[in-house]
Amino acid sequence: MRNILDLPQEILERIFSHLIISSIHPSIPVFRSPFEARELGCLRLVCRAWADWIYVHHLYRTKRFGSASRSLAFIEHLKSRSAILPRAKCQCILVINLWPFRHPPHQSVPLPEDAMTMEILVKLLELFSDTILMLGLDMLQAFTLPRETIQAIARIPNLCDLHLDVQELYDDQGSTDSDDSTGSSISMELINPACFHSLIMQLQGLKSLDLAVRFSVPCVCHNLGACYPAITYLNVNVDHMGSDLFLAISIALKPSLKFLAFDECVGDNVGDLLPVYETLRETLEGLQVPNDECLAPLLHLSFPKLRVFGIWEPPNFDLLRQVFFAQSPIQIIAIGLAHRTTQLDTTFKLDSLSNLTRLKRFGFMHAEPDYEPPPVCLNACKALRLRFFILSTAYWLDFSCLESYLDQEFFP
Repeated sequence: MRNILDLPQEILERIFSHLIISSIHPSIPVFRSPFEARELGCLRLVCRAWADWIYVHHLYRTKRFGSASRSLAFIEHLKSRSAILPRAKCQCILVINLWPFRHPPHQSVPLPEDAMTMEILVKLLELFSDTILMLGLDMLQAFTLPRETIQAIARIPNLCDLHLDVQELYDDQGSTDSDDSTGSSISMELINPACFHSLIMQLQGLKSLDLAVRFSVPCVCHNLGACYPAITYLNVNVDHMGSDLFLAISIALKPSLKFLAFDECVGDNVGDLLPVYETLRETLEGLQVPNDECLAPLLHLSFPKLRVFGIWEPPNFDLLRQVFFAQSPIQIIAIGLAHRTTQLDTTFKLDSLSNLTRLKRFGFMHAEPDYEPPPVCLNACKALRLRFFILSTAYWLDFSCLESYLDQEFFP
């Protein structure tokens, strides 16, 4: 009698993928829950073939490192395995609690216990350099990279997705080290402001970039497109990065950039978005903003190539009658449901979408699994013959992949 072990390998791979992969895009830094880890363990016990295959392709597919001692033990464990045994592949690595300096911080700011170091990071990258697709670095106190680390990252041949973030340390009074003049002077001596430029120049295969750090780029940003990689997707935390750098990196990446997403933009930074919009409006194919406040600077602009639009919070739907929506060829609108979902019933009307003549799909993302959309949304889509969709919180979707994902057969 035949059983599941007799299925062709390609069928088993699809089954495994649905059971133990949270992300629907290979370069998204989604890491396994305890439930998924237990599922992996049970599946590995079925037979030797499954144990080896899961070890190679899934056990360390996404890995988060934040403890120096545990990371060193992990490295030693892998190095102690026999060379004839299957070698694990790791596609997504996130390193948190990463101390970027060789020296301890200012005395008033305690260094977190067991913090990761650049030396350990280099060892991890060397272990999986031929399989890494996504790398995330969450540094402590400041963004800076020594030359050895930049070289180690540059030796990853298939790296296509890079995430850079910084977490500030606080002293007993609640202020950051940069608030202290002595601590600040020590830090500035150690920071290499040009390290971002040096790194990006060597990552010519990079396609996706997520930034929440401050850095420096050469003053002549318009000429960087020829030497920077052809990055098509940029996600920026504007409040962490600053609007000046947001504009600089937008200019540098304009020749290749197709999808732009940003968040955490409040207060004075909102008004500074206009130069970014004006710089990219002729080439952008996808745009995702946090809220309708960030829409204000662009409502009078048209984006001749824009096909996909997303917003994290339900907007005032009266804005859909503005020039931006009326004159841009938007085919997909995705509304996030992180906050203020009750406003949908009052701000969304039956004719809210009638001004978007190119629109084909309308729906919600990051919805709760049991979310039921207001009937007026369904009726509006039906009247305009639009395809309606809901993406639950179970799906962590790279915005640049939204269009291709909706084209799959289960979203007719």
